[in-house]
Amino acid sequence: MNLEELKQILFKTWGKDTCYPPQEDEWSPNNPAFGQCYTTAMIVNDYFGGKILKVRYEDGMGHFWNLIDGEEVDLTKSQFKEGEVIPTPRAYPRNEIGQKPGYDEINRRYKILKKRVDAFLKI
Repeated sequence: MNLEELKQILFKTWGKDTCYPPQEDEWSPNNPAFGQCYTTAMIVNDYFGGKILKVRYEDGMGHFWNLIDGEEVDLTKSQFKEGEVIPTPRAYPRNEIGQKPGYDEINRRYKILKKRVDAFLKI
Protein backbone atom coordinates (compact mmCIF):
# COMPACT_ATOMS: atom_id res chain seq x y z
CA MET A 1 0.00 0.00 0.00
CA ASN A 2 1.17 3.53 -0.73
CA LEU A 3 -0.01 6.88 0.67
CA GLU A 4 -2.45 7.54 -2.17
CA GLU A 5 -4.09 4.14 -1.64
CA LEU A 6 -4.36 4.84 2.09
CA LYS A 7 -5.89 8.25 1.35
CA GLN A 8 -8.58 6.62 -0.80
CA ILE A 9 -9.32 4.11 1.98
CA LEU A 10 -9.59 6.90 4.54
CA PHE A 11 -12.06 8.82 2.37
CA LYS A 12 -14.24 5.70 2.47
CA THR A 13 -13.85 5.05 6.21
CA TRP A 14 -14.02 8.51 7.82
CA GLY A 15 -17.29 9.34 9.51
CA LYS A 16 -18.94 11.55 12.06
CA ASP A 17 -17.99 8.98 14.70
CA THR A 18 -14.26 9.39 13.93
CA CYS A 19 -14.35 13.20 13.82
CA TYR A 20 -12.81 15.35 16.57
CA PRO A 21 -15.61 15.51 19.19
CA PRO A 22 -16.07 19.32 19.33
CA GLN A 23 -16.41 19.36 15.53
CA GLU A 24 -18.59 16.29 14.97
CA ASP A 25 -21.82 18.27 14.51
CA GLU A 26 -20.16 20.17 11.67
CA TRP A 27 -18.84 17.01 9.96
CA SER A 28 -20.34 16.26 6.56
CA PRO A 29 -19.78 13.75 3.75
CA ASN A 30 -19.20 16.85 1.60
CA ASN A 31 -15.99 17.52 3.57
CA PRO A 32 -15.09 14.06 4.94
CA ALA A 33 -11.58 15.11 6.07
CA PHE A 34 -13.05 17.72 8.45
CA GLY A 35 -12.05 16.99 12.04
CA GLN A 36 -10.14 13.83 11.08
CA CYS A 37 -6.55 15.07 11.41
CA TYR A 38 -5.57 13.40 14.69
CA THR A 39 -7.01 9.99 13.87
CA THR A 40 -5.60 10.17 10.35
CA ALA A 41 -2.10 11.20 11.47
CA MET A 42 -2.06 8.23 13.82
CA ILE A 43 -3.20 5.83 11.07
CA VAL A 44 -0.57 7.16 8.64
CA ASN A 45 2.04 6.73 11.37
CA ASP A 46 0.87 3.13 11.93
CA TYR A 47 1.64 2.21 8.33
CA PHE A 48 4.48 4.56 7.34
CA GLY A 49 6.21 5.59 10.60
CA GLY A 50 7.87 8.97 10.92
CA LYS A 51 6.82 11.71 13.30
CA ILE A 52 3.58 13.54 13.98
CA LEU A 53 3.45 17.26 13.23
CA LYS A 54 1.20 19.39 15.42
CA VAL A 55 0.17 23.03 15.58
CA ARG A 56 -2.00 24.76 18.15
CA TYR A 57 -4.13 27.72 17.09
CA GLU A 58 -4.98 30.69 19.29
CA ASP A 59 -8.56 29.42 19.73
CA GLY A 60 -7.22 26.21 21.31
CA MET A 61 -7.87 24.04 18.26
CA GLY A 62 -4.98 22.21 16.66
CA HIS A 63 -4.00 20.34 13.54
CA PHE A 64 -2.00 17.12 13.15
CA TRP A 65 -0.25 15.65 10.12
CA ASN A 66 2.83 13.55 9.38
CA LEU A 67 6.52 13.89 8.68
CA ILE A 68 7.84 10.85 6.82
CA ASP A 69 11.46 10.71 5.65
CA GLY A 70 11.66 14.52 5.78
CA GLU A 71 8.47 15.03 3.76
CA GLU A 72 5.28 16.53 5.17
CA VAL A 73 2.21 14.40 4.48
CA ASP A 74 -1.23 15.82 5.27
CA LEU A 75 -4.03 13.55 4.10
CA THR A 76 -6.65 15.85 5.68
CA LYS A 77 -5.54 19.14 4.14
CA SER A 78 -8.65 19.13 1.94
CA GLN A 79 -10.64 20.17 5.03
CA PHE A 80 -9.09 23.64 4.84
CA LYS A 81 -10.14 26.50 2.60
CA GLU A 82 -7.84 27.27 -0.30
CA GLY A 83 -5.10 29.64 0.80
CA GLU A 84 -5.67 29.03 4.52
CA VAL A 85 -2.35 29.35 6.31
CA ILE A 86 -1.26 26.64 8.75
CA PRO A 87 1.30 27.81 11.32
CA THR A 88 4.74 26.21 11.58
CA PRO A 89 4.37 22.85 13.33
CA ARG A 90 6.41 21.07 15.93
CA ALA A 91 7.39 17.43 15.32
CA TYR A 92 6.64 14.82 17.98
CA PRO A 93 7.53 11.15 18.30
CA ARG A 94 4.42 8.95 18.30
CA ASN A 95 4.73 8.14 22.01
CA GLU A 96 4.35 11.84 22.92
CA ILE A 97 1.04 12.29 21.09
CA GLY A 98 -2.29 11.45 22.66
CA GLN A 99 -0.98 10.87 26.17
CA LYS A 100 -2.41 13.98 27.84
CA PRO A 101 -5.70 14.12 29.76
CA GLY A 102 -8.67 14.54 27.47
CA TYR A 103 -7.37 12.32 24.69
CA ASP A 104 -9.34 9.24 25.80
CA GLU A 105 -12.32 10.05 23.57
CA ILE A 106 -10.10 11.00 20.64
CA ASN A 107 -8.06 7.80 21.02
CA ARG A 108 -11.32 5.82 21.11
CA ARG A 109 -12.19 7.35 17.74
CA TYR A 110 -8.73 6.49 16.41
CA LYS A 111 -9.40 2.85 17.33
CA ILE A 112 -12.71 2.94 15.42
CA LEU A 113 -10.96 4.28 12.32
CA LYS A 114 -8.04 1.85 12.66
CA LYS A 115 -10.48 -1.08 12.83
CA ARG A 116 -12.25 0.13 9.66
CA VAL A 117 -9.01 0.63 7.74
CA ASP A 118 -7.72 -2.79 8.82
CA ALA A 119 -11.03 -4.39 7.78
CA PHE A 120 -10.81 -2.64 4.41
CA LEU A 121 -7.29 -4.03 4.01
CA LYS A 122 -8.40 -7.41 5.39
CA ILE A 123 -5.73 -7.33 8.11
